[in-house]
Amino acid sequence: MRIILFFFIFSFLQIQSQTTIKGTIKDSLQNPVSLVNVRLYNKLDNVLIDFKQSNNLGQFELVCPDAETKIFLLKASFLGYKPVVFEFSTDGNRSIIEKNIILKNEVVAMKEVVIKADFRDVNEKNDTITFNLKRLLNGSEQKLKDVIKKLPGLSIDKNGKIRYQGKKIDDVLIDGHEFFGTQHQLATENLKSEMIEKIEILKNFKNLSSITGFDNNKRTALNLSLKNQYKNTIKGDVSQEYGYKKSYRQHNTIYNFGGKIKVNVITDVNNTNNPAFTVTDYLELKKGIQNELFSENSSSSITVDEDVPSFLFATDNVNAKDIQFYSVNFSDKISKTSKVKYSSMLNYIKQSEFLQAKQNFFSTTDIIIDKNSSIAGKSLFSTNKISYEYKPNENNYFNYVLAVNYSANKRINLVRTILATNQANFDDSKNNVDTGVGQFFSHKIKLNDKFLFEYNLFADFTSFTKHLNITANQPFFNLKFNEDFLINQRTDGYNNSLGVNSKLRIKNEFGTLILNAGSSLKNDSFNNFIDDLNPQFSTELNLVRTNNYLGVNFSKKKIYKFNYALGARLEYVQFEHNSKRADNLVFLPSANFSYEVSNEININLNYKRDFSNVTIDKVITGMLIEDYRTVFRSKNVFYNSILPKNTITLNGSYSSSRTGIRSFFGLYG
Repeated sequence: MRIILFFFIFSFLQIQSQTTIKGTIKDSLQNPVSLVNVRLYNKLDNVLIDFKQSNNLGQFELVCPDAETKIFLLKASFLGYKPVVFEFSTDGNRSIIEKNIILKNEVVAMKEVVIKADFRDVNEKNDTITFNLKRLLNGSEQKLKDVIKKLPGLSIDKNGKIRYQGKKIDDVLIDGHEFFGTQHQLATENLKSEMIEKIEILKNFKNLSSITGFDNNKRTALNLSLKNQYKNTIKGDVSQEYGYKKSYRQHNTIYNFGGKIKVNVITDVNNTNNPAFTVTDYLELKKGIQNELFSENSSSSITVDEDVPSFLFATDNVNAKDIQFYSVNFSDKISKTSKVKYSSMLNYIKQSEFLQAKQNFFSTTDIIIDKNSSIAGKSLFSTNKISYEYKPNENNYFNYVLAVNYSANKRINLVRTILATNQANFDDSKNNVDTGVGQFFSHKIKLNDKFLFEYNLFADFTSFTKHLNITANQPFFNLKFNEDFLINQRTDGYNNSLGVNSKLRIKNEFGTLILNAGSSLKNDSFNNFIDDLNPQFSTELNLVRTNNYLGVNFSKKKIYKFNYALGARLEYVQFEHNSKRADNLVFLPSANFSYEVSNEININLNYKRDFSNVTIDKVITGMLIEDYRTVFRSKNVFYNSILPKNTITLNGSYSSSRTGIRSFFGLYG
């Protein structure tokens, strides 16, 4: 078994430079004082680095990174005592600094007064964390993203997703109602700081789909409470920027956040490479209803689309880039038992770039190749999704989702290469279009306090068409030509699937037992053709997969810091590939073990056996041209490809909002 080791470090700081500050807080009678606010500031810019409240024994512990380069202020305050402030610095050689604090009673002679005390930066009650914005903000914040960056424990990653203590937030709420979903950047980049009255972290958010006694895995939500003047009224703002070399950006936002109906419209047009849409968004939204299926099946699978437009990866190193982004979000809480949500996005990019390269090949005779490329392209992606939720009572929940996606990508690449006196010219043109329509329906039924039955029906239909035209001034790929050196390759096909899944969840004192069963049909087609002179590039394929399964899963309630889940599935799978057919009755086990070393460190071990490796690209018999320099050669591996795939993964993560370090490693085999 191949073992592939990969290690990603998103942000690296020198861990050895961190210093821990710990101590005990007592009063003048040497009694420990609990719930004292202890805050650590950078003296140079007065930025809050870390905070804690003393425990029942009066103990506290703070962490300050980059200690060798900064001067710090340690502040301790509690109502009825005089505030205490320590200034200190360190040479970075000490990893632990002890600061024991004695609080003195604050005696003030006064007449009759009214005291309003709001002395905590952060207040935690049950599963809700509330931030004291008046103490944590200074008024310089423009947008929600500026506010979030100043709240302890919260951060925004490079993809615009909000994280709490390193873990991605599941939902962004407006006044307690789901609205922006996973598109966090629509909130962080468009809501003004002046609109926000209160910000809360809900560590166990229960939405309409939650069934009492069968919670949805403790979803974490960020709840934004708006000021009254921004509710039940139509407001918005227009921003226009113009700069050097005809650079521009126009950004418009219109919103109406009512009690039941909420609407938000965003437009952004610019040529300054300010995308409102990332690769992560593209991959997530293009899945359509597959997101719903993954959610229901608790899968963490990631689908990588081989035709992701290169424009989504582009930086500022291009000749020109025009971006148009439009989005509409709508939510209507029809009643206490039902609601409708609709979201629509359109992202259009037009880009041009020029590349110059010189390649040196060192051998007995030095070879130098000069290469010039002129690339122009357009990328359009549109997604629409509507969902309806209905919960007539505490024991029943219905959900229907319709998703429609469309994408069109066009690219023209003019390549000129010179080797000695020989010049090779290639005009490489691609035009790809694909559409997708998916529907999903689910129903949950609570039979009693220990039994929950749920089932879902799904249908997903996608089609694609790809045109590749290459014109050259000389033969290439050993192809046969008529008069000129021109090829036109057309590729088309579809991926259709439908099925039903069901599961019975049984709760007991030891954990949760899930019995599941289902049936599905997947029909894939792939066709490729150039001309009759080159039959090796002609392919007509059809792969039909039918599977029926019975399974069982058991997950243990958390014991200290350890979780585990064990599962097995008996699956009958039938593959039909053109005139070939294969039937398999297989046993597919799975296991997951996780250990929470601390709030910042997690380790996971997973094993899974399935048929995820059986896809239509594994059975292509002909050849396929990707571009002017790449040809795929395949062979018929049908009878080998139907063997199940065994996957073992060992991964760990470290994430600290205090130090700014997020890292991940994994072993895959």
